[in-house]
Amino acid sequence: MNPIMNPRTNPRTKPSTKPSTNNPINKVAIVGGGVTGLTLALSLSTYTNATCVLYERRNLSPGRIAGGGIQVNGGAAVLNSLMSDKRWKALEGRMESMGRIVSDTYVPHEGGRNLLEIDVGEAFRLFKASDLIAGQDDYSSYTIMRAALVEELIESVRETECEIIERGIERVEEVEGGYRMRTDDGEVTEKYDLIVGCDGVNSACKSYISPSSTPIYSGIRISWVVSPPSLSPPSSTLSQYFGDGGYGLTGSY
Repeated sequence: MNPIMNPRTNPRTKPSTKPSTNNPINKVAIVGGGVTGLTLALSLSTYTNATCVLYERRNLSPGRIAGGGIQVNGGAAVLNSLMSDKRWKALEGRMESMGRIVSDTYVPHEGGRNLLEIDVGEAFRLFKASDLIAGQDDYSSYTIMRAALVEELIESVRETECEIIERGIERVEEVEGGYRMRTDDGEVTEKYDLIVGCDGVNSACKSYISPSSTPIYSGIRISWVVSPPSLSPPSSTLSQYFGDGGYGLTGSY
């Protein structure tokens, strides 16, 4: 097995006990159950004594989570410090079975030469990213489908005391001594000391902070294409293509 991270070279260690603090932020609501919201929930549960509740509009059942492929490299060190050993091994196994190691990145040119060539392992070593290197000649950069990563993060959060509520948030309201939220079914939540918005471009939290602002759409459309193995690049290579008004990324996920 090619371990994603070697604990001997990982400077981040899991805390044995949570810090004792008189911090007035005791109850935190996280709006949005994507990678950011779930990772924040793990961080709060691991490193603070705050009570955490995560709200997500979508169904978080396995097989119902959407998304494309993403790269996990430096983030692996963070996740390793937040997850239980059981869940980390599960994610590590998913990356081994479903992910792909990334060793090279190219930007090809139609003339047959490469505009950019990156040896990922050498880049890690050059920037002394020792917490990402599993051994003398090994490193950790993986492609994985977003759904697989989110499913493991959900299970990790459910092992903590953080509650997950599958309900959307329509707006945030300030009340004496804190904040409440109104859900998409008209209910009013309990009071929180802090609300963190991880709910994307149409964020209800952003609307509270800046009610006059509106989302700005770039007009860029992303299309996903699944190609047959005969047309796919090597599994360890990501290739980027730049054109007039277009950009392409190919890789194996």
